[in-house]
Amino acid sequence: MKQLLLSLTFLLTITTISQAQDRYIARGAEPGELYITGYWYAIFDPVFGPPKYDTAHIAVFHITEYGKKLAIQYDFNVAPYNPEYEMLPGSVLADATSGAVYNTAISYKSGTEYTYLWVSFDYGKNWAFREENMGAKGYFAANIEGLIYRTGFDGYYEISMSFKIKTHQAK
Repeated sequence: MKQLLLSLTFLLTITTISQAQDRYIARGAEPGELYITGYWYAIFDPVFGPPKYDTAHIAVFHITEYGKKLAIQYDFNVAPYNPEYEMLPGSVLADATSGAVYNTAISYKSGTEYTYLWVSFDYGKNWAFREENMGAKGYFAANIEGLIYRTGFDGYYEISMSFKIKTHQAK
Protein backbone atom coordinates (compact mmCIF):
# COMPACT_ATOMS: atom_id res chain seq x y z
CA MET A 1 0.00 0.00 0.00
CA LYS A 2 2.83 2.39 0.85
CA GLN A 3 4.48 1.61 -2.47
CA LEU A 4 1.28 2.40 -4.39
CA LEU A 5 0.78 5.65 -2.49
CA LEU A 6 4.41 6.64 -3.08
CA SER A 7 4.10 5.82 -6.80
CA LEU A 8 0.92 7.87 -7.16
CA THR A 9 2.47 10.82 -5.31
CA PHE A 10 5.55 10.67 -7.53
CA LEU A 11 3.42 10.53 -10.70
CA LEU A 12 1.29 13.47 -9.56
CA THR A 13 4.37 15.53 -8.70
CA ILE A 14 6.04 14.87 -12.05
CA THR A 15 2.82 15.71 -13.93
CA THR A 16 2.41 18.94 -12.00
CA ILE A 17 6.02 20.00 -12.54
CA SER A 18 5.97 19.20 -16.27
CA GLN A 19 2.81 21.28 -16.77
CA ALA A 20 3.88 24.08 -14.44
CA GLN A 21 4.92 26.55 -17.14
CA ASP A 22 2.21 25.72 -19.67
CA ARG A 23 -0.06 28.39 -18.27
CA TYR A 24 -1.74 31.66 -19.08
CA ILE A 25 0.03 33.78 -16.48
CA ALA A 26 3.73 34.58 -16.05
CA ARG A 27 5.75 36.85 -13.85
CA GLY A 28 7.74 39.61 -15.52
CA ALA A 29 11.33 40.63 -14.92
CA GLU A 30 10.36 43.68 -12.85
CA PRO A 31 8.93 43.45 -9.32
CA GLY A 32 5.11 43.49 -9.31
CA GLU A 33 4.84 42.68 -13.03
CA LEU A 34 2.62 39.96 -14.53
CA TYR A 35 1.55 38.88 -18.01
CA ILE A 36 -1.79 37.16 -18.55
CA THR A 37 -3.44 35.82 -21.70
CA GLY A 38 -7.15 35.16 -21.91
CA TYR A 39 -10.44 36.08 -23.47
CA TRP A 40 -11.17 39.78 -23.37
CA TYR A 41 -14.67 39.89 -24.84
CA ALA A 42 -16.97 38.04 -27.25
CA ILE A 43 -20.08 38.92 -29.26
CA PHE A 44 -22.67 36.31 -30.17
CA ASP A 45 -23.49 35.78 -33.84
CA PRO A 46 -26.53 37.93 -34.77
CA VAL A 47 -28.02 35.19 -36.99
CA PHE A 48 -27.30 31.97 -35.10
CA GLY A 49 -27.01 33.40 -31.57
CA PRO A 50 -25.49 31.49 -28.65
CA PRO A 51 -23.28 29.44 -28.57
CA LYS A 52 -21.93 30.73 -31.94
CA TYR A 53 -19.68 33.77 -31.71
CA ASP A 54 -19.36 36.49 -34.31
CA THR A 55 -16.33 37.95 -32.55
CA ALA A 56 -14.12 36.49 -29.83
CA HIS A 57 -11.10 38.51 -28.73
CA ILE A 58 -8.14 37.09 -26.83
CA ALA A 59 -5.66 39.54 -25.32
CA VAL A 60 -2.25 39.71 -23.70
CA PHE A 61 -2.59 41.76 -20.53
CA HIS A 62 0.34 43.47 -18.80
CA ILE A 63 -0.10 44.11 -15.08
CA THR A 64 2.32 46.43 -13.25
CA GLU A 65 2.70 47.97 -9.80
CA TYR A 66 1.44 44.82 -8.06
CA GLY A 67 -1.95 44.97 -9.81
CA LYS A 68 -2.56 48.72 -9.74
CA LYS A 69 -2.17 49.13 -13.51
CA LEU A 70 -3.57 46.88 -16.23
CA ALA A 71 -2.92 47.39 -19.95
CA ILE A 72 -4.03 45.38 -22.96
CA GLN A 73 -0.81 44.96 -24.90
CA TYR A 74 -2.07 42.78 -27.75
CA ASP A 75 -5.61 42.07 -28.93
CA PHE A 76 -6.55 39.27 -31.32
CA ASN A 77 -9.85 38.20 -32.91
CA VAL A 78 -9.88 34.41 -32.91
CA ALA A 79 -11.78 33.97 -36.20
CA PRO A 80 -10.34 33.69 -38.81
CA TYR A 81 -6.96 32.49 -37.54
CA ASN A 82 -3.90 31.92 -39.74
CA PRO A 83 -0.98 30.68 -37.58
CA GLU A 84 1.62 31.59 -40.20
CA TYR A 85 0.79 35.30 -40.09
CA GLU A 86 -0.90 36.04 -36.78
CA MET A 87 0.08 35.41 -33.19
CA LEU A 88 -2.58 33.58 -31.19
CA PRO A 89 -2.22 34.30 -27.46
CA GLY A 90 -1.71 31.00 -25.69
CA SER A 91 0.73 30.10 -22.92
CA VAL A 92 2.89 33.04 -21.93
CA LEU A 93 6.47 32.94 -20.58
CA ALA A 94 8.87 35.63 -19.44
CA ASP A 95 12.55 35.30 -18.63
CA ALA A 96 14.80 37.65 -16.65
CA THR A 97 15.06 40.13 -19.55
CA SER A 98 13.02 43.26 -18.94
CA GLY A 99 10.29 43.55 -21.60
CA ALA A 100 10.88 40.10 -23.13
CA VAL A 101 7.78 37.91 -23.32
CA TYR A 102 7.34 34.58 -25.10
CA ASN A 103 4.09 33.07 -26.33
CA THR A 104 3.44 29.49 -27.35
CA ALA A 105 0.33 28.31 -29.15
CA ILE A 106 -0.83 25.03 -30.63
CA SER A 107 -2.58 24.79 -33.98
CA TYR A 108 -3.51 22.06 -36.42
CA LYS A 109 -2.72 21.82 -40.15
CA SER A 110 -4.22 18.89 -42.06
CA GLY A 111 -4.89 17.10 -38.78
CA THR A 112 -1.29 17.43 -37.57
CA GLU A 113 -0.47 19.31 -34.37
CA TYR A 114 2.07 22.15 -34.53
CA THR A 115 3.56 24.27 -31.74
CA TYR A 116 4.48 27.89 -32.43
CA LEU A 117 6.84 30.20 -30.55
CA TRP A 118 6.53 33.98 -30.73
CA VAL A 119 8.62 36.60 -28.90
CA SER A 120 8.10 40.24 -27.96
CA PHE A 121 10.80 42.60 -26.74
CA ASP A 122 8.45 45.51 -25.97
CA TYR A 123 6.31 44.09 -23.14
CA GLY A 124 3.94 42.21 -25.45
CA LYS A 125 2.92 44.96 -27.88
CA ASN A 126 4.61 43.65 -31.04
CA TRP A 127 5.36 40.00 -31.73
CA ALA A 128 7.92 38.26 -33.94
CA PHE A 129 7.54 34.67 -35.11
CA ARG A 130 10.49 32.51 -34.04
CA GLU A 131 9.78 28.85 -34.74
CA GLU A 132 7.26 26.20 -35.68
CA ASN A 133 7.56 22.58 -34.56
CA MET A 134 5.54 19.54 -35.50
CA GLY A 135 3.89 17.96 -32.48
CA ALA A 136 3.42 19.17 -28.93
CA LYS A 137 6.47 20.93 -27.52
CA GLY A 138 6.94 22.42 -24.08
CA TYR A 139 8.72 25.70 -23.44
CA PHE A 140 10.24 26.72 -20.11
CA ALA A 141 11.69 30.10 -19.18
CA ALA A 142 14.93 30.30 -17.27
CA ASN A 143 15.89 32.85 -14.65
CA ILE A 144 18.76 33.88 -16.93
CA GLU A 145 18.34 36.73 -19.41
CA GLY A 146 17.51 35.55 -22.91
CA LEU A 147 17.33 31.82 -22.23
CA ILE A 148 14.37 29.48 -22.64
CA TYR A 149 14.16 25.72 -23.12
CA ARG A 150 12.14 23.68 -25.60
CA THR A 151 11.33 20.07 -24.77
CA GLY A 152 9.85 17.21 -26.71
CA PHE A 153 10.18 13.47 -27.23
CA ASP A 154 13.35 14.06 -29.26
CA GLY A 155 15.25 15.78 -26.41
CA TYR A 156 15.55 19.23 -24.95
CA TYR A 157 17.00 22.35 -26.49
CA GLU A 158 18.39 25.60 -25.13
CA ILE A 159 17.17 28.59 -27.11
CA SER A 160 18.98 31.87 -26.50
CA MET A 161 17.59 35.28 -27.36
CA SER A 162 19.70 35.22 -30.51
CA PHE A 163 18.00 31.87 -31.15
CA LYS A 164 21.10 29.86 -31.92
CA ILE A 165 19.91 26.40 -31.00
CA LYS A 166 22.05 24.02 -28.93
CA THR A 167 20.78 20.46 -29.28
CA HIS A 168 20.63 17.97 -26.42
CA GLN A 169 19.44 14.48 -27.30
CA ALA A 170 17.37 12.38 -24.94
CA LYS A 171 19.11 9.29 -23.55
